[in-house]
Amino acid sequence: MKGWAMLLVAFALAPFARADSEGPAPRDGHSPAAQQINMVRLASYDGRSMFGGFSFGDQENLIAGRMGTAAFYEKKGRYDRAIREYDQLLKFLPGRSDILMARALDKLKLRRYDDAIADYSTVVHGASGGALGDALSARCFARAVAGKDFPAALADCNKAIDISPDNEDAYTSRGFLHFRMVDLAAASTDLDQAVSLSPRDADALYLRGLVKRAQGDKAGGDADIATATTIESQIAETYSVFGVNP
Repeated sequence: MKGWAMLLVAFALAPFARADSEGPAPRDGHSPAAQQINMVRLASYDGRSMFGGFSFGDQENLIAGRMGTAAFYEKKGRYDRAIREYDQLLKFLPGRSDILMARALDKLKLRRYDDAIADYSTVVHGASGGALGDALSARCFARAVAGKDFPAALADCNKAIDISPDNEDAYTSRGFLHFRMVDLAAASTDLDQAVSLSPRDADALYLRGLVKRAQGDKAGGDADIATATTIESQIAETYSVFGVNP
């Protein structure tokens, strides 16, 4: 089948996948060959083998279908159900960093802080270069949300910025961490840098708005929050899940 056709099939069938049952036992191992075998087993388990013509080149489309199902549940606020989708994928693709990162974020929203940090740590231990910086930034943010181990969180963010000095997410994470530590001056500096690197970053704008309000600049804070909301309408709801309210 053409790649786009397989993608449509995957998305159409994904909501009907029996992710809550055990399914076939996955193979162990992280080698490309083992992961290809596991994807064939996952395709068969989801009932997709009936379409025939499955090629290893369609692996990403199968993953996209399952992750699309998870995204559907996330939009409904069913983070527990989305996590089950990611759990199923990880049975067949152990250690897959993008799936672990997505699952960690949902765990964070459910306040399963230790579990979320553990997923991020798994990615950190297997990453290098820019991917390592992204994982460190995410773990820094998770630790800030959890409200504990601030020194470890700061070390994560500092290392992420050392790796990628232009990583706006790392500055946003560190700015949020400083905000949680009530170091408003440091938070403002980091969030200004994040916005300068990515002027339409809703997270950085929203958090900078909260910092400005806390510093007594209500007009400036309201303006940043309004801009962030224009870019991402649910930004306030997202941060309320993390225990942060305007």
